[in-house]
Formats: sequence, C-alpha cells, structure tokens
Amino acid sequence: MGTGAGTGKYFYLLTLLFFLSGCASRPADDVFDTVDPVPHAQDPIVRVLADGKLRLTLQVLGKEEMRRQFGVDLTSRRIRGLWIEVDNQTDRPWWLLRSSLDWDYYPVSEILYSLQKELSPDRFAILSEKLRSRRFRNPIPAHGKTAGYLFISANHLNRVAQLVLRGVDGAWRVPIYLPVPELQGYRLPKAADLYPPEAIVDTDVEGLRELLKQLPCCTTNATGTKQGDPLNLVLVGKASDVHYALARRSWHSVEKNYLQSAEKTVKSFLFGDRYRYSPVSPLYVFGRKQDYALQKARSNISRRNHLRLWLTPWTVEGVPVWVGQVSRDIGVHMTSESPIFFTHKIDPDVDEDRNYLIEDLILTEQVTRVGYVSDREESSAERPRGNLTGDPYYTDGLRVVIFLGSHKKAVFLQSEDRLQFLDWDHSPKAYNSRHFDVLR
Repeated sequence: MGTGAGTGKYFYLLTLLFFLSGCASRPADDVFDTVDPVPHAQDPIVRVLADGKLRLTLQVLGKEEMRRQFGVDLTSRRIRGLWIEVDNQTDRPWWLLRSSLDWDYYPVSEILYSLQKELSPDRFAILSEKLRSRRFRNPIPAHGKTAGYLFISANHLNRVAQLVLRGVDGAWRVPIYLPVPELQGYRLPKAADLYPPEAIVDTDVEGLRELLKQLPCCTTNATGTKQGDPLNLVLVGKASDVHYALARRSWHSVEKNYLQSAEKTVKSFLFGDRYRYSPVSPLYVFGRKQDYALQKARSNISRRNHLRLWLTPWTVEGVPVWVGQVSRDIGVHMTSESPIFFTHKIDPDVDEDRNYLIEDLILTEQVTRVGYVSDREESSAERPRGNLTGDPYYTDGLRVVIFLGSHKKAVFLQSEDRLQFLDWDHSPKAYNSRHFDVLR
C-alpha cells in the first residue's frame, strides 16, 4: 500500500490525536425516518402469512440484551441470539427450517460446551436450564404456538435471509432482513425531508430519461469545487425495495464517521483485521453528502465494493428515483482530502463495478427494467480522468438505470417475470437484447 511500518504508526497516532482533539465529533442523531417498514435496531420483525393464519415474529437481540438474557457475552464469540415466535392457526403443523436463517447456526449444546470452563457450576446450571428450556423447537402444532431462541453466526447479520416455513401442502419463503441492532448506519430518507413540495416532480419513463441528462457527471467535494467519482448509477424503487434488493446480495450497511468507527478503521488498516462496516468518505451531490451508503467487504479494509446513493426530487409514476456512485476499492493511500488522512484507491475500470451491480441485482428477481443514459464523454486507460483524491479512472460514459419491483415480503409461487431492456442510449454489447429471462 506504499506505507512503511514507521509511517503507519505515525499515521495511526496522528489520526487518533485528530479525533481526540475534537476536530471530528460524533454527528447528531439521524433526522431521517424510513419510508417503509425496514426493520432496524431491536424492533420486532412481524410477517403474517396464509391469509392471516400464520404469524411469524422475529427479534435480533442486541449486545446488551444478550448479556441481560444470558449473563455472558456471546457476541465476543461472534454468536448472536434470535427470538422467534410462530403462531399457527392453520389446520396443519409447520416446520421452521432453521438452516434457512443460517446454515451454520449454533446448537445449544455447542454453546454450553464452550462456556463450561468459564462459569461457576451454579451459573452454568442456570444458563443450561434456560437455554435448553427456551430453545426453538419444531414442529409448530396446528392451532398452537411455538417460541424460543435460535443462535446464529454474527457474520450472517446485516443481510436478507430467505426464511422457509414448510408445511404438508407447501412452503413459504419469507425474506427477512437481519439487522445489527447497535450499528450506527444510514437510514433511507423521505423526499419531503429533503425538498420543498414544489420541487418534487413526478414523470414517466421517457421523462426520467430527459431529467437524468440534467445531472452532473460526477460527485464533488463539500464546496463543489472539485469533481469526485462518477455518478454511474440510477435506481428507481421504493425505499424498502432498494434496501431489500441490496441486502439480499450481501451489501452491508456502513457506519457513519464518528470516533469509534474511525479507530476501528485505522486499526483494520494497520493490522489487517476485517471491519465489515467501515465508513465511506463523504462525497456530494445536490449540495449534500450521501443519503445512504453500503459496501461488500473482502478480507480486509483495503478491498471492497461500495456504493453511495442520493434521493432525487423526482419520482416515476410515484416511485422514488435515486442517483448513485458505485466503484471497487483495491487499496488504501494517504490523502489530505479525507478527515482521517487516508482513503481507498478505486479500480480505474469503474464500468466493471457498474456492470457487476447490474448482474448482482438481477439475481434478486426484483429488477424489471434496465437502460443506459450517456452522462459524460468516454475516457480511456491511456487518457483517464481523475477523482477527488487523484485516482485515475476510465469509462464508456454510460450511466445505468435500474428499475426495481417489489421485494415480495413472502412468496408462495413465483411468476414468470421477464426483464425489459430500455432501448435508450448505446449499451454495452453484453446487454444488447431487448428482453431476456430473469436469472434464477
């Protein structure tokens, strides 16, 4: 990464001094509310199925709740507890397929074995009785209720699990977002919180194409005097549909920039630890920094896919329009442009991650239409453009527009959906047919 051990130590101390001196304080609470019932924190997740005769309630326990319930810190072992209740008022029994939530879930006996040397005999006996008596047990009897704990890997939080309830006559596949309760990440905003009513414009698909031509080519710094990474992405979808589509493909929330996250970021950079929720630096569109940010992390902080989204004042037949920037980080370098003195180096082939996102979202079965609009002149590897921190990049000059349908909170039978390609501006050769089947 171009920094020696001495530079790294100096950088680490300098960064900590910067934050401890009060130059960067923890931001105020988020002012945005979610538009749709996207669960976060410790809110219970409720799904009602089978004409109201099956009711599923699931809650992810936070760290403090885990300590209160069990008297031990299971989160230090990367174990997270779920409380699940299924109320079955149908005439047949059902089974909750636990491995659909986590194929690597922890049986109670394994947890107890790992704790037997840490706890006194009395505490161990109390915990053993509690876990064994309150674990979730199948089946859920007809006209009955079953409730209890299930323990999963903490690595499998912050994603959408396809929970499966199996009965005699069929199965319900229920998308469930499993949050990290204590994660201080972004929330999807409402347009009314960002724009006056007269600024919000509703249009049709062709009208959107014309509006998108008004967008600048790139993000900027806070003052708008320097160009950042290219705006190469547009999503058309309700807040919950955007959230679920990305979470289904393991795009993780990132923490906002504050003291603790900065310390974890620096340590991850210096010591090679994995920090799945590392913040992204602020970039600006519409005069404000990103409204939403997500990432897919590799084994360490230096390499990840990441994207930023901004809510526009536009809707397409009542559905919100989001503009964004997606790119791939391949390294880390020091810079004066970042409040923590370093930033990621992006892959110069920014179109690769744009195309990666298209294919990734198609796998969710939520994509209904895809099109491209020209947003700037092409650039080449021989004559690249540069972003805010001097990283070179090249592009074919196209911005992808992806329409997202409903995330279908519960699905019993799948329809034969087809994906429409909008014949707008010239498209990459890999996507040159008018219609093709949704990948399954």
